[in-house]
Amino acid sequence: MTGLFIQILNMSVSAGFVTLVVILIRLLLKKAPSRYAYMLWAVVFFRFICPFTIELPVSAVPIQPQTIPQDIVFSENLTIRTLPPSVNPESNTNTAQMILRVGTAVWIAGILALVPYGIVSYLRLRKKVRTAIRIKDNIYETDQIKTPFVLGFIHPRIYVPIGLDEQELQYITLHEQTHIKRLDYLIKPFALIIAYVHWFNPFVWVAYVLMARDMELSADERVMRLSDTDVRGAYSNSLLTLSVKKSGLLIPLAFGETGVNTRIKNVLKYKKPALLISVVAAAIVVTASVLLLGNTTANKPNADNILMVYIDENLSEDEANALGTLIRAIPNIESIVFISNEQAYEEFFERVSEDDAQRFEDVDASWFRHRYLATIKDTSLREQTIRDLQSITGVDKIIYSSGWDDANNPSKAFTNLTSARRYYIVASSVDNSDVVLVKIEA
Repeated sequence: MTGLFIQILNMSVSAGFVTLVVILIRLLLKKAPSRYAYMLWAVVFFRFICPFTIELPVSAVPIQPQTIPQDIVFSENLTIRTLPPSVNPESNTNTAQMILRVGTAVWIAGILALVPYGIVSYLRLRKKVRTAIRIKDNIYETDQIKTPFVLGFIHPRIYVPIGLDEQELQYITLHEQTHIKRLDYLIKPFALIIAYVHWFNPFVWVAYVLMARDMELSADERVMRLSDTDVRGAYSNSLLTLSVKKSGLLIPLAFGETGVNTRIKNVLKYKKPALLISVVAAAIVVTASVLLLGNTTANKPNADNILMVYIDENLSEDEANALGTLIRAIPNIESIVFISNEQAYEEFFERVSEDDAQRFEDVDASWFRHRYLATIKDTSLREQTIRDLQSITGVDKIIYSSGWDDANNPSKAFTNLTSARRYYIVASSVDNSDVVLVKIEA
């Protein structure tokens, strides 16, 4: 579960940044119809649940997708011989592991508290309206509620309080039908579930509240947009009357009680937007959505800043994976990717030609080394970085671009190294940062 918690944390960090950006863009869209701001929240909640990285040529998200490394959860007793005096990765890692374990337990406890609350509140609301009387279609009236709302997932119903006049009922019905037409009755509970998962992140609650507010404002605007006459006064009076009767209940999955004061102000100042404003707003939303959906590929590793770090053949996969904590602690290491011998074995035969595959038919996964693809920040410090890596117990061999002359010709590399007892075959393109090496014993 700690690994899952780390993944949730990484998604939460990047999504929190996206939330801040959307809040700022929302200010730019202040004079535009609220439906455009409402659309942007889809990007935010997508970032909260997207477990993989979408690589784009350009992105507005500067945060690394893996802010917290997965390998920090390993706790093997690994040692390091020499590193700069200011670095003590072992003690730092142990502390981080303890914090993550405690954090995971607290995270799970929070979810176990919130989910039952959401279920109970929903069931209580259903019980409250079970005596409602059908007026027409899917509209029901009851004296057990003070404000109208939509309730239900498969067959959503509109519930209204008794005492509404015909005009008020018309406005409220159109408003709630907008929620049903746009599937808001599914979107809001889905967003609430995401908020439960990321409950520790204040940005997810800010996003949830603002999304619900934009949802309501846009539904109000649709009522006025579809009206042939100016209904701002009558509609705002209806909202005001309902707000006076407000029940005071916190209903996370229902509609109708979100920011009534804001809604009234928005109704009173509403004007049908000019075409130019709508076009500009749509362009802003589309551009922002693209820039916020993924992370940039601009910093993707290349041959100059990549080190292939091979692990001692006597270490198991878990032990080799645990070395990542120490490797990542080296100052000039920007990021690392662990590649097991099984992965290397599969990648090797995906990249060699049919003739080469026949030459290596006796090769199996045991001939491959566990290794790390390490990206360094400053290539001028490469030699020092290599020395730091070699000081780690368990690191066997380090190769960088100058040793990749035969990167696209594994057969040539095989032929040139036949006199060695142990040698490595380069079997993939350096430019793709996807080098595969095989250890062969004579």
